Amino acid sequence: MIKIFFISLLCMFPVYIAASPVLEITSSFNPETPGALTIGKGGAVIASADNPFSAYWNPAGYMNMLQSEFAFDFVNLIRDENVMSENYSRTYSERVRDKAVNYLGFAYPLQIFDRNMVISVAYQNLYDFNRDWIIRFNKKGLENDLMLYTQSGNLSALGLSYCFQISPKLSAGITLNLWDDDISKNQWIQNYHTKIFIGKQQVIDDQKKEIYTFDGKSINLGFLWRINPLFHMGGIVRFAFTADINHQIIQKDPLMSTEVNTENLKESLQMPTSYAIGFSYKYSDQLFLSLDFYQTRWDTFIYTKQNGDEINPLNGEYINRSKTKPTFQVRSGIEYRYINREKEYIIPLRAGFFYDPAPSSRSPDTILGFSLGSGLTYKKISFDIAYQFRYGNDVGEDLFNHLNFDFSEDLREHKIYAGMIIYTSAFFNPLN
Repeated sequence: MIKIFFISLLCMFPVYIAASPVLEITSSFNPETPGALTIGKGGAVIASADNPFSAYWNPAGYMNMLQSEFAFDFVNLIRDENVMSENYSRTYSERVRDKAVNYLGFAYPLQIFDRNMVISVAYQNLYDFNRDWIIRFNKKGLENDLMLYTQSGNLSALGLSYCFQISPKLSAGITLNLWDDDISKNQWIQNYHTKIFIGKQQVIDDQKKEIYTFDGKSINLGFLWRINPLFHMGGIVRFAFTADINHQIIQKDPLMSTEVNTENLKESLQMPTSYAIGFSYKYSDQLFLSLDFYQTRWDTFIYTKQNGDEINPLNGEYINRSKTKPTFQVRSGIEYRYINREKEYIIPLRAGFFYDPAPSSRSPDTILGFSLGSGLTYKKISFDIAYQFRYGNDVGEDLFNHLNFDFSEDLREHKIYAGMIIYTSAFFNPLN
């Protein structure tokens, strides 16, 4: 009887999923943080951004640049997800590995009407969707049954930034982000493959693929106030925007394993507003401290289906039944610079700690992390490397909640960042 009921449930499973889109961002729900130089300090750089990575952190920070700069950043990811579901399944995940160009940017300072300005262009890889699971069911009579679930893709943006000087101590900056599928593959793909057995006889082979293509425009607006030579304050607003979603569903017959239906849906996703304020303190020419605070309004995170229904993208429920609370994020960092003035090189030592909660319709999932970094700045080149670790226990309960799976996971994520900045002329400014 259990087997018959479960087979009926699995036959309806793809239809239910299609009716309830769930957005599964496997990286931080706050956009990925580009730049090994900044990651080493825990990403706490809103008030100290002074390089091409400022397009993301705070475009007003470009005003600290002394010359044209080209930046490149690469990330290597290892993510372990220990998935648990007491009532319905025992699960485990394959270790996910990925490598990607995380950032590529160029910034150019100029002066017009005796005002300092900076313009820049940057490619930013901001969200990661890679996941690989095997779910085995532990109910009596279902031991041979399993579901294979994979997800791949990312979201990136081309950032066009402009920074201008308001006064000697105050600057402002704006970044226009183009989330365009023609510039880079802005999409994520979900694959579901369920196998059901009666004894040793396979009776269900259910396969479905969903492809989501993301296209939109957003604006970041920041400021930087140099209160005095030692203490700076900065802020940024990443405004809400609505992206167009092209949602393609390819469904195969669960009994015949043949393709029977392909749908193309025109839908949309409203991304939330986030606010941040940051502080930096120059304790000495060698020691720097920084602290940033964020709020992200996940209560305005809404997926609108083709028929007009508004869905909470975290759990697939209707938005009037399930609203998500805002999250508050904290990042802190410290940097010590060993300076050799005779040979004109700098070796930095960096460390950071952050509280990076993931949104949930219940209460935000607690995710913590730390980072370590170093590098070498010599003449026209600055090379930086950083390690970041994120972890959370018993998180992700919204995922598969719409299928009544009692679900949670323990997250362990390791990332290694390597980046380089190339200056247009020999550069040595240890007091900056």
